[in-house]
Amino acid sequence: MEATFGAYPQVNAQEGFGFHKLFMTALAAGLMGVLSSSALFPPSSPPFFRLPAAAAIVALMFLLSGLRIGKFSTGRLLALACWTGFALTSVISALLHRDSLLPEVWQAIGVPLILFTLFPRSVSRFGDKIVLFAIILAFAPYIIVSIIKVPFFTPYNGVFLNANMFGMIVSTMSAAILALLRGSLDQREFSLANLLWQAMLLGILAGSLVLIFLSGSRTSLVTFSIMCLIFFASLFVNMSRNRYMIAMSIAGIFGILLYILGSVAMNASATGFVEYLTNKFLTKIAQDDTTGGRLYIWRLVLTHAQLMGLGSNILGEQPAHNTYMMILATKGPIAMAFMMALHLTTLMMAWRRVSAAIKFDGYSIGPLLIVVNYLVMGLTENVFGTLGNGINISFLLTAGILINQGQYLRLGHPRQGMR
Repeated sequence: MEATFGAYPQVNAQEGFGFHKLFMTALAAGLMGVLSSSALFPPSSPPFFRLPAAAAIVALMFLLSGLRIGKFSTGRLLALACWTGFALTSVISALLHRDSLLPEVWQAIGVPLILFTLFPRSVSRFGDKIVLFAIILAFAPYIIVSIIKVPFFTPYNGVFLNANMFGMIVSTMSAAILALLRGSLDQREFSLANLLWQAMLLGILAGSLVLIFLSGSRTSLVTFSIMCLIFFASLFVNMSRNRYMIAMSIAGIFGILLYILGSVAMNASATGFVEYLTNKFLTKIAQDDTTGGRLYIWRLVLTHAQLMGLGSNILGEQPAHNTYMMILATKGPIAMAFMMALHLTTLMMAWRRVSAAIKFDGYSIGPLLIVVNYLVMGLTENVFGTLGNGINISFLLTAGILINQGQYLRLGHPRQGMR
């Protein structure tokens, strides 16, 4: 006998979605969207409305949360301990280097209180879906405005300052789209509305892949590919139910490979996005710079790293191209170790969540995709912002949901006869 979502006892299961959850979705989307606006301007002159708008949204989250703290499970205590260690180390580093304390106060108080406690406790068992829809609501306007207002060219950066940021925004939204598509496969009976919903999601994914190709962002392309492989692998958990999606996925993979191989073999026009990526990679090899200067920056950081870092201004406007290298340079190895511990804890929680629930809840793949998207991009780009950016906030909200998830979904014994 198979078990469904309803076969598992839940806390507050009688609580519906309602206006409150809808408003919290809008607030989460607004926070991600507002903080992403910094990518439209040079780092030295961020938009003036960014922090006041973000502060107003966070204040509304606090007021509407109901101040629900909940119990402290082992996993929750471990994650909070990792973040607290990172935040306190950051405060000490800021004091030593006379950096602004505002970002560090937000990290030490705001993130654990709002994003790791009050928000996830408030959205309860709807947390997974709320974060997924919030990501789409936050990033889709940037992508739509880019397509409408900015002519296509390579590398395509849309309304953003650089193409890498545009590609990463598209990749992050794709994580949410893939999770919604996987969740739509839970419906066993045929429904025209569900079929149209799946067709729309597949169309958005295809368009997202084209946009990532146009951006020329290798980081985004690798991340998108890894997430698609995770989605594809999850289909085999229920092979009989997902056989059509498996067939479509295989056909899509072969189609993309044939197109890429055909374009390269025919030496097509260099204006094509496949040709652009190929030429870009070959040029990097010829210049002995396949990492885009990243290794040089990383060596400098490793050579000059100090216990409490070198301060927030050590790299100026030069990106570290790695989340951990950025933290190592600015805050030191202790802060980096705490952050790595938090990332590994969150990844483990996301894996346990999907392993336990994927058979009856396709949406459970969402947290894993968001965490993987964030961590893989962080290996070649700095996606951690002290005061947050949209991609970083999507990860922190997901981490908060995972930290508190066990108090809303508790695996029990399936009811007999459930189908």
